[in-house]
Amino acid sequence: MSITPKENFRMFYTHHIPEWLPDYRKDRQGVQCSLIEHLEHPRDPSDPEKPLREGRGKDGFGVWYRVEATSFSAPSPDTQAAPVVPDITQWRSYVSFPDLDSVDWEAMAARDMANADPDKFLNMGLGHGCYERLHFLMGMTEANVALLEEPEAVDDFFTAYFDFKIAVVDKIAQYYKGVDMLEVSDDWGHKNGLFISPAAWDEHIAPQVRRLIDHVRSKGFLYLQHSCGKNEKLIPHMIDAGIDVWTSSQAINDLHSIVARYGDRFISSGGMDLQEFYDENYPIEKMREIVQQRLNDLCPGGGFLPYGTFGVPHLAQVVSEVVQANRDFFKDPAHCELPTL
Repeated sequence: MSITPKENFRMFYTHHIPEWLPDYRKDRQGVQCSLIEHLEHPRDPSDPEKPLREGRGKDGFGVWYRVEATSFSAPSPDTQAAPVVPDITQWRSYVSFPDLDSVDWEAMAARDMANADPDKFLNMGLGHGCYERLHFLMGMTEANVALLEEPEAVDDFFTAYFDFKIAVVDKIAQYYKGVDMLEVSDDWGHKNGLFISPAAWDEHIAPQVRRLIDHVRSKGFLYLQHSCGKNEKLIPHMIDAGIDVWTSSQAINDLHSIVARYGDRFISSGGMDLQEFYDENYPIEKMREIVQQRLNDLCPGGGFLPYGTFGVPHLAQVVSEVVQANRDFFKDPAHCELPTL
C-alpha cells in the first residue's frame, strides 16, 4: 500500500527510516499564517499585502529593513535606522502584541490554506525566535550588551514574546487543519562560530525554546528549528532543549560528525551550500557530482535531509534532481545505518 509524501515525511521527521528519501522542495509545502507574516516580516510600503522585495520597509513591530542588491532579495534589518527599543528595561513602552481574539481566524485560515495540498507535508513558520527578535528591535551590539547588563529584563521580554507565540500556536491548532510542522527562525551563529555562548544560551534561550516545543507538540505538531551559522558547538544544548530537527545546517559545520553522533535523535537538513557553489559559473555537472558525494556521506541512517538554498545559483534544482535520482536510497540495508566517525 502506497503512502503519501506527508506520511513519508512524518516517518522521517519522527526518526524512522522512510519509504523513500524525501525531497524537501517537492514533497513538502510551506503554508503561512498571514498574521505572523505581517507581524514578523517587512512589507512593501506601497502594498502591505506584499513582502518587501526592494528598498526599505517595516515589519509589524516597527523595525526597518533594507533589501540590498547582493542579498538575494532577502531583507535585513536596516542598521542605520533608530532602534525600536533603546532601553530593554522599558521594552513594554515600545513593544505590543496583537489582540488575537480580534482576528477573524476562520476567514484568514481559509484564505491561507486555500492552495494547501493535503498529500504534502505542510510546514508553517512562526516567525523569529527570541534572540533574533531582540537584536532586530535593539541592534546586535545593544542586544548583546542587554543580555550581559540587564538579563532579567531580557528574560522578561523573551517570556512575553514566547507567551504570544504559544497563544498563536493555540489558534493555529484550532483553525489551520492539516499543518504538520511549525518552524521558528533564530540564527545563533555566524561564519566562524556562535553569537552567544552555550552557557548564555542555556540560561536565557533554552527555557523559552523548551516550553514552546512542549506546547507545539502537545497540539500535535512537529517542531523545526531554523538557525543559520556555525552552530556545531550548540548541538548538544539544542538536543537537551528538545530540538530534534534543525534546518539550514550549513556546510561550514562538521555535519558528518553531527550526523554520526546525534543522527538517531537529531535531524540536520541543508548542508549543500559549499562556498565554491556561490560562483554563478560553477560547472553544474561538478556541482551535481559533489552533491551526490555529500548525499552518500550524510544521508545513511536517516539523520540528514539534503536541500539547496535558492540563494546559490542552480543549487536548489540540482539537489532536488539528485534526491529524486536517489529516491530508493533506503532500500539498501547499508543505507539504514548512520555513518561512523
